[in-house]
Amino acid sequence: MDVKGSLLRMRAVSVLVLLCCSLLEGQLVSLSHYEGRENEIQAEDPKTEPPATTSTQQSCQPDIHSVLREMSAMLAELKVEQRHTMSQMEELKKKVQEELKDLKTSLDNQVEILKMENQAQAVNQSVMEARFGSELEELKMKNDDRDPQNALTITIKVGAAQATNLN
Repeated sequence: MDVKGSLLRMRAVSVLVLLCCSLLEGQLVSLSHYEGRENEIQAEDPKTEPPATTSTQQSCQPDIHSVLREMSAMLAELKVEQRHTMSQMEELKKKVQEELKDLKTSLDNQVEILKMENQAQAVNQSVMEARFGSELEELKMKNDDRDPQNALTITIKVGAAQATNLN
């Protein structure tokens, strides 16, 4: 954004230079027109003295040079500012790249931790399923030994529940 601002300022300066030059040229044209008119009046009235055009032209020359010096100084300042802005942008770019690298490393570490936790939970789930499965079989056998009719009913209910879970 600062580079665009610098470019806009440089364009504005160049437009100002052109504007000053055209205004000065316009003043010189109107001055020469005025001098021509003075010469006509002077020809009609010989008592008047000729105007001092050289002093006007001399005062115009230093004005142009002072404007050019000011614009050169302003251009130099803008160049320095642009260099400074560019170096700041490079520093910020490096800083952002480092922060992104650190963030990526941190996120990768978190992903690895979550993967390990997920694996631990999967192992825990398998151990629990095996344990509860064997306990369930033991309970079924004990129940079958006590009441064979009730064991048949429980087996049917368990089979129906498993079929419902599959659906």
